[in-house]
Amino acid sequence: MRDLAILKIIFIDGTITLPGKSHKAGLVGAAQNDDDPGQPFTWSMVLTSYPTADFTTHLARQLATDPRRLEWPREFMVTGASGSLPAVFDPHNALLTIHGARTTDFSGPELHPWLTIGPDTAALCSRVLVYATPGDQQKWAGFGFKNEGTIQGYWSAGGAACLWARNQGERAKGGLEAGPPAPEKLPPSSASDPRLPAAVVCRVADVDDAMAIGNLLRQVFPHYPIPADPGVIRYALASGQVHGRLIRHAAGSIVSYASVEFQPGGGSAEITDCVTLPEFRGQGMMTHLVRRLLEDLDDVFECRHGHSLAREDEPAMQSVLARCGWLRTGYLVNHFRVGGDWKSAYLWQA
Repeated sequence: MRDLAILKIIFIDGTITLPGKSHKAGLVGAAQNDDDPGQPFTWSMVLTSYPTADFTTHLARQLATDPRRLEWPREFMVTGASGSLPAVFDPHNALLTIHGARTTDFSGPELHPWLTIGPDTAALCSRVLVYATPGDQQKWAGFGFKNEGTIQGYWSAGGAACLWARNQGERAKGGLEAGPPAPEKLPPSSASDPRLPAAVVCRVADVDDAMAIGNLLRQVFPHYPIPADPGVIRYALASGQVHGRLIRHAAGSIVSYASVEFQPGGGSAEITDCVTLPEFRGQGMMTHLVRRLLEDLDDVFECRHGHSLAREDEPAMQSVLARCGWLRTGYLVNHFRVGGDWKSAYLWQA
């Protein structure tokens, strides 16, 4: 993805307008400028003015006060009936993830309006994913949420997290009527613990690797679900939000990378950003990285559980996790935006 212009937000009569192409509502963007492919594309956002208690107004306020680029995920707190809840808003995937919410929280002033939103709000946030404690199945279903999986040991106290999701608009098409698949352990590959080639070395990633990691992600995944901006990667590594490992070739280039992202639940970390250059695949590098990251979680961070989301159109990553003995414990419907399409993902757990 080309570098995006850093935009200045202007407030006009209760409407948030960002310079660039004009759009009716929602957050829009593209990998290139269609008018001039040689120039950076400018993101534009125009949000209609909503009542103060509306969920969309809350998101707009968060975007307006955040100096980071629009497509960057950002963490903030939302207010439910039971108090403040940690959340992450991901503009690229039009996704709000909330941790620890109960069904009663959706009767609060910020979350309840989302249940009755119109098409304008759906353009900005068309999916809400809640990591909840078990129970209240009928109430979640009554709010239009579907159970898409379970992560054992997700909370620091050791309890499981049930993943409840609600999609809006076009994104709501498709899905699993019968709920997520039962925990399933796929047969492992014959290559149980491959040795790395002599010409490569595995080490922990640091902030100085951010540019090279971003280049690797963009090279292999032109439409990566989370924009591979070096600034995002540098911020995540420096803040301790992410712990990464890479494999570097003797020639100096990074040929494979994966990371763990620590979650608000405190009991399980997500393995993500898994990438290997095509010419180095089939040599067990990603299997090695996944296993080393799990060792780091246990030995360094005292975190005994790991999980991962692997898109259903990524059979190689499914094979890596099966080779490591992971269980498939869920299916997240239309979870990622890749190019102009929505992609579903399997939930795996170590």
